[in-house]
Amino acid sequence: MVATQPTTAGTENRATNELVRDVLVKKKEGIVSFAGTSQYGARGLGISACGLAALNFARVIFAKEQEGERDESLLRIAISKETAEEITAICAAWSSNAHLEVEEIWKIPLFESSLKLRGTKYGHPGLEQFERLLEDLKAIDTSAVVIITRPPEILACLKIKVSGTDVFIVFDSHSRPRYPDGAGFIIHTSVPAIAGRLAELLPVVDFSDKDLHWQAQLLSNYSGHVFVPRGIVPNLMNLTHMVMDTSLTLLALRSDITQLTTQNNHLTSENLRLRSELEENEERHRRELERLRLSSQTRPPVEQYSRPFGSSPSTASPWIHTPHINAVASSSRLPDRKSPTPSPLTEDFRLAAQLQSEWEKENDTFNQALQQQKLFNEENEHLQAQRAELAKTDQRRFECGICFEEHPEDFVARPDRCSHSFCRDCIRRLVITKLNEHRFPVLCPVCSVDRDKADPGVISQHLVLEIGITDKEYAIWEEMELSAFSVLIHCRQCKKSMFVDKDDVSETDTLVCPMLSCQFAWCKSCQQAIDIGGPKHSCDGSSELDHLMRERGWKYCPNCKTPIQKISGCNHMTCMSPGCNTHFCYVCGEQIVRSALRREIERGVTAHYRRCNLFEVPP
Repeated sequence: MVATQPTTAGTENRATNELVRDVLVKKKEGIVSFAGTSQYGARGLGISACGLAALNFARVIFAKEQEGERDESLLRIAISKETAEEITAICAAWSSNAHLEVEEIWKIPLFESSLKLRGTKYGHPGLEQFERLLEDLKAIDTSAVVIITRPPEILACLKIKVSGTDVFIVFDSHSRPRYPDGAGFIIHTSVPAIAGRLAELLPVVDFSDKDLHWQAQLLSNYSGHVFVPRGIVPNLMNLTHMVMDTSLTLLALRSDITQLTTQNNHLTSENLRLRSELEENEERHRRELERLRLSSQTRPPVEQYSRPFGSSPSTASPWIHTPHINAVASSSRLPDRKSPTPSPLTEDFRLAAQLQSEWEKENDTFNQALQQQKLFNEENEHLQAQRAELAKTDQRRFECGICFEEHPEDFVARPDRCSHSFCRDCIRRLVITKLNEHRFPVLCPVCSVDRDKADPGVISQHLVLEIGITDKEYAIWEEMELSAFSVLIHCRQCKKSMFVDKDDVSETDTLVCPMLSCQFAWCKSCQQAIDIGGPKHSCDGSSELDHLMRERGWKYCPNCKTPIQKISGCNHMTCMSPGCNTHFCYVCGEQIVRSALRREIERGVTAHYRRCNLFEVPP
């Protein structure tokens, strides 16, 4: 049944009463939703406030219960519009997009003062996992709630007692196709039905790609935080303490903000200073490059010395000094000057200038080549040093003893008591095969083929948990591991089974159910129930009969041990067993005489009751 927002108060009451009757009497599912009550609100805030809404749902319902609301009244209030608005009102104050963990939200005084963390459970979302989670929730005597986190969504599942019946309420602050206008309440009394609804809301995310990191694999799991009421009655003193704790927490956060602001301002000023120094260094470097460029373009003339044309080296004429004229510039001006054909001396000057210019170019090229080679050598040394460092940190590899392929060292699986290495995929397939064959322990495959190996390696439980197997396969592993030193005991009273130590079972004659809530005991030999604290058990009932005889004051015949009860009369008792003919005293149990002759009987009775009472003397 799906109930939307009612139009009037009377319509709301009738719809609520009809839904509660369908849930409790007809065992149907009920869904309640009110428009405008989702975590997003009218302004679109609270995008990541599902954790706040879930914990606030638990706090509000537990507070209603502590105020005295019980049974159907508590259920009606829990699914009312006022409660839905009160729950989701906290989402409007949270405008951040950051997703907070459940434990971080719980530690604020508002929730920590009213909710007590009972435990945390982890698993892979699915119908069986959610059924186990709800069964654990059902086993708690008081009202309880589990906050289920499957990133990025958080839901709450509450368990309350209504007229002795466990009722589950799933609170979902998100809008869904079944309740598109606001938060939804899903109510049911059936564990499988609620588990199925949770599996539908939190489907399994299949990360079958093994190349994904383990952080991505964690996104497919869920966590369940179980909370119960703390039991603190809200009064003025408790509210004062809550306000004080909140104020101290706020003061500490403001102190942290002030300190971080101071650090940020210091770092900002330091960044500005460093940026200014960087700009000055860049400007200085730019000016230096400009100076070098200008100096290379405006180089002073190179003085040349030559002899007059046609003179010999032995001639004593002086050397003629002339400045070097740029060959290119001179040639460009020759046509304009219309000078006559240059003399041989001018040709020497021009040739010398050309040779000097070519030599300078070659020298510059050689210097640039030397500089480039120096830079190459420096970079090559740096790269070789980096390559050496990377070689030190490079992960070692090993060869699997089954598939004979090489794998990284962090993918290795080594059995106990041997040093053989295998990849995790091969060991996982080996373990699953042995589990299907119900063969235990699982030995190292390399040690198994070595006949001379006296102490082969064994696959341990720790290694099985590392390689990763399914829950069903791990349950078979635990059963086979326990069967080596334990016995499965089944209690016929609570209908549960548990493994018990073999030595304990062999040394005792009485078996007791290991469940604390049962404590049923029975005989290991005859399987009969035993009353704990009663008489010592015997399979033939003799011990119980002795206890009953002593408790009632009955007597055994001294001769044939037949139980005899005195109803009335004197203390002279006669055994009626055929052929016994024993007479004894009911007070002391002593045999008086064994005879069928009246004279012997009278003589024995007279002699005995001279020292014992024949009749009971009333007080």
